[in-house]
Amino acid sequence: FPLTAAQQRTYNRWLAEQAHARGLGAFLKNDLAQTAQLVGNFDGLIVEECYAYSECGLTKPFQAAGKAILAAEYRGTLTASRCANALSRGMSLIKKRLNLDASRQSCF
Repeated sequence: FPLTAAQQRTYNRWLAEQAHARGLGAFLKNDLAQTAQLVGNFDGLIVEECYAYSECGLTKPFQAAGKAILAAEYRGTLTASRCANALSRGMSLIKKRLNLDASRQSCF
């Protein structure tokens, strides 16, 4: 399924426009390689396992814009240093189980 980054950006922008036209917020999910190009179109960012994959630095455009960053990790533990790091990045970090049941751990 050949999809270019430019085509993905066009689709992401269209989705955000459609949400906003209906009075809804729009959050970008996991497209970290394009955060700089899409930050102006979205109200926030949802990111999964940015610590596990060393990708949390890619959230900077949303942090700089003062937009919400919701982060979830599925492995490891939430340590005080990890929570402090997430807070310094403007992220709200939780740990969930992979089956996405009601269980969660939070930094707060």
